[in-house]
Amino acid sequence: MATDHGHNEALIRARRDAMKMEVSELVTAVNLLLAGADVVLDEDLYRKWERRGWRPRDPRMSAAVAAVLGSPETDLFPPARARGAAVRTADAAALEPTVRWESPRTVAARLNQMTADTATTALAALDREIDRVVDHYEAQGPFRLVSAARAIHKSVLAMMGGGHPPRVQGQFYARAARVSGVLAYMAINARRPTLATRYCEEAWFYASEAGDRDLQAWIRATQAQNAYCADNAELALELSLDGQHYARPDGQLVRLIANGQARAHAKLRDTVNTYRAVERALAVLDAYPAAPTVLTSCISFGPYGLPRTAANAATAMLGIGDTAQVRAYSAQVDTSTSIWSQSLVGLDNASALLLDGEVEQAMKVGSAALAASAQHPIRSVYDRAAALRADAARFAGLHAVDAFGTTLTTWASRRDNRITAGLAA
Repeated sequence: MATDHGHNEALIRARRDAMKMEVSELVTAVNLLLAGADVVLDEDLYRKWERRGWRPRDPRMSAAVAAVLGSPETDLFPPARARGAAVRTADAAALEPTVRWESPRTVAARLNQMTADTATTALAALDREIDRVVDHYEAQGPFRLVSAARAIHKSVLAMMGGGHPPRVQGQFYARAARVSGVLAYMAINARRPTLATRYCEEAWFYASEAGDRDLQAWIRATQAQNAYCADNAELALELSLDGQHYARPDGQLVRLIANGQARAHAKLRDTVNTYRAVERALAVLDAYPAAPTVLTSCISFGPYGLPRTAANAATAMLGIGDTAQVRAYSAQVDTSTSIWSQSLVGLDNASALLLDGEVEQAMKVGSAALAASAQHPIRSVYDRAAALRADAARFAGLHAVDAFGTTLTTWASRRDNRITAGLAA
């Protein structure tokens, strides 16, 4: 049975004061680093290391904890003195040099932290965790997934302090950029523009350090989206154009043009350049045979395909009042895999119908669109529905218009909806 030695103050200080990590966050980071090994750390065991001064029996665990906390293993887990060891005499101690040597185990653990196999395992684990958030994003939304994203964020930042070779460190920087980008996108959907701006700046720094121009293009497009949602079309246009300098002629370039440039032109009522931007996005897409043919997740780091491009084009056409093109582009979007796209594309169609004077049909389509994502609301759906209600205000008194207004008011008054859509922020 293990003997209690009292609190391990060095371990507690390294986690709580230096890294400012909760126990759950540290355990998550350690298990990411140990991914692929046949050991798993749980919170109860770790707490015993802190509170009772127990030492890990498996050297891989102590090495992983040291890597995450960025401290020498011997500082965090001092070697236990052998039982029955004779007390050294003054003469014997005097014969020893005063230089403090590292233990061979410390050197071996440090080298192990820097090996390609260990780094590859940790990077693969991070990729799986990031992909899991991306894959579940449209089903769960930012408020349900932000805690998971923040835990991954802390994990990758801790791993970046593991003394990796420059080439490997650059790959950790790229993962850090992706996680910061995910958090930025979540903040946009929750209508926290200042927080989104800071996450984007952080993501840009990491992507620049990693030399990842594809990520830089993705981040610029996300910054443009943040500006667009904050009604700053001029900044959205500027960011979209700048991002195109980093993008290759593929799906990231398409996103910058369709989601960023075209919609910004439309919001600025620049009809000629809106048409030109949409046509250019489609031309780039035609020249990119690897573009996805299905509707990808809105938060995906992958390339844009026709469904996403067409959805953005429909929004841009609505901005310049071309209702025929709104319907034409909307028809190219299969929204069966995305409830948010069902809502957003449906609301664009409803607004186009209203512009054409088909008031009752517009309200019917708008109500169906609002209902599509009622269980997983986001702020952009509410904003477009609110814009539809405002545009229909001139028809107040008509039953369909009043009913849609009541539906939206009721939807927005629900506490859960207000929180998850960022209306209570």
